[in-house]
Amino acid sequence: MHRIVYFLKRALRGIRGNPTVTLLSVITIAVSLLTLGTFLLLYQNLRASAATWGGDVQVIAYLAEGMASDEVNRLSESLSRLPEVSAVKYVSREDALARFRRDLGGQAGILEGLSRNPLPASLEVTLREGATGPEALRAVAAKMGAMPGVEDVQYGEEWVAQYGAFMNFLRILGLLLGGFLLSGSALVVANTIRLAVYARREELEILSLVGASKPFVRIPFLIEGILQGIVGGGIALAVLYAAYRTLEPRLSKSFLLAAGHFDLSFLPPGAVLVLLGVGAAVGLIGSALSVGRFGRS
Repeated sequence: MHRIVYFLKRALRGIRGNPTVTLLSVITIAVSLLTLGTFLLLYQNLRASAATWGGDVQVIAYLAEGMASDEVNRLSESLSRLPEVSAVKYVSREDALARFRRDLGGQAGILEGLSRNPLPASLEVTLREGATGPEALRAVAAKMGAMPGVEDVQYGEEWVAQYGAFMNFLRILGLLLGGFLLSGSALVVANTIRLAVYARREELEILSLVGASKPFVRIPFLIEGILQGIVGGGIALAVLYAAYRTLEPRLSKSFLLAAGHFDLSFLPPGAVLVLLGVGAAVGLIGSALSVGRFGRS
């Protein structure tokens, strides 16, 4: 316990001894983690909004012309038994035409010249929560398309593909940009700790001469880097939360209009702890790089 207190005191003394450089290091870590946290927050809410929209996602199976009612019933029961399906609704040709006429509104007169109803009967399939991702939708559509009596299957494939590609792009961009910034932060921390080492090199040489082990000399600098990383992570989270609280009322209204009912949410406790842990790890890695060089020199 006495050693831990000693190490902490030495680490805090090192921070107080180089306030300007330490502040630069903390700000660099904070900016890096703020960028990474912003991507995490955006990604989390986009996924949550997609899950909300997923409740309205339907896979439509267009039926072959002339199917008997018992064949339609059997097909509907087969679809209902699929684990991804929560509800199946039959839409007759007449219902489809009436819906189309209603959607046209004032332009419905263009349908008066039709000699026959060109719209097919269909089964509208609503999926269960968690089964509305791009892969799940494709799998369900493939199963439905292979069933007898199904002429065509539609589920907004282009939109789903574009959404999946965008989410993958966002995830990869966040990882690349976050990795680049965090690597730079580790180098800044390394330079900060190196300056502290040089400033106290005479003290450290005396400690080595009187028999202090390398871990005994290095641990305070490692703690110093960890503290810088945690403080930088705390600052990043504070700024991110302040921005979230400021923008959330306006953005929630926009999402509600687009999705029917969706509330933005801040990062969960697990993600907050991960960001703080990443900050501490960046500080530790930077410190380890610096004191490692000192030990070799």
